[in-house]
Amino acid sequence: MHPYTRIKQRLVTIASSIPFLIGSGCKSPPRSPAGPAAALEVHAPDVPLPPQARVALADLEPRIERPAPPQAVRPLSQRGQRQLDLGADLERQQRFTEAAIELERGLRYDPNHPALLEALARLYWTSDNRRRAQSSAEAAVAADPDSALSYYVLGRVAAGEGRVDDVITSLRTAAACSSFEQDPALPALVYFHLARALAEREYLTAALDVYARFEQWAARVDAAAASTEFTTLTQLHGGIAAEPRAHLLERLGDYGLAAGEVQRIIDRLGSTDERQQWRARLLLKAGRNAEALAAARAIQTLTDETVDTLVEAYRRGPGQEELVLELQRRRQAAPDDPAIVAYLADALEQAGRADDARRALESFTRDHPRAAAVHQRLIQLHLAR
Repeated sequence: MHPYTRIKQRLVTIASSIPFLIGSGCKSPPRSPAGPAAALEVHAPDVPLPPQARVALADLEPRIERPAPPQAVRPLSQRGQRQLDLGADLERQQRFTEAAIELERGLRYDPNHPALLEALARLYWTSDNRRRAQSSAEAAVAADPDSALSYYVLGRVAAGEGRVDDVITSLRTAAACSSFEQDPALPALVYFHLARALAEREYLTAALDVYARFEQWAARVDAAAASTEFTTLTQLHGGIAAEPRAHLLERLGDYGLAAGEVQRIIDRLGSTDERQQWRARLLLKAGRNAEALAAARAIQTLTDETVDTLVEAYRRGPGQEELVLELQRRRQAAPDDPAIVAYLADALEQAGRADDARRALESFTRDHPRAAAVHQRLIQLHLAR
């Protein structure tokens, strides 16, 4: 049995036997509603990957050919252009209903003109009118099969309906259009959502490539002029796709590269216990033990999962006595935390220092006489002698 599994089993037994700490005002030691968790799988067994997992983007089937542009698109009339400009201005002001009225009016002057239909598709998508967004995009593609924006709208509508294969086809077609790179925000959006769809179908290597393309195009977008959709997406992810890339790389077993992506998240969005725990776990799997230990030490709050990582990092590196010193430092920083003293006591016991473990618990109970769970742990330690 992993040494720390015994530690957690004891803590869970204690916590489940005592529903609360009577008037102590202390936090209770960690407990797991599902029972004791398994010990950290440092060398997780290889998870079988589907055949498509390592298919490169260039090898995806079916092949997508560049749509043929219409032989001739008549220029917009003066009135049609005026309505197009007016609709765009109203859309920027988020006056969507008025914008739709003006664009529909433009179609009276220029029936089925692809520029007006494409603008309507974008407008209806932006205003979350999916039914009209789809019908406008389909009409735009019928008028101009080379309309990248219209294929993007069709792909996003398909995503909302769970039609993942249609998402992939529509967004790959958008990327093949000659108009695809006119506005860098469109390739960024297309590639981000295409990567998500590919990952859902477990085209993991292809998705990694597409996420990289998203980042390249996102970096070229003028943030001041970006659409709300693009701004929301980049604010959520910090303008990078490090988080989904880390998940994909971990799934592929490339743990070191996955840890590098988590570090990019930390550099861009800041350090959190969850991110440091994730990075430490990946580094352990990659065999980069010194870096894993540094990441584990950066974790501020101890839980069963984070202590598992900390214990494993010390086991592979400095050893049990250094783990004891680490927990003693943490106890000095948080002297009223019953969880830390419980973890410390178990680490001391694992190091063969049962008397020191007993003294640590006794010291805590003197200062916190109502810390019932710690009292119970002390009783267990006495009974084990």
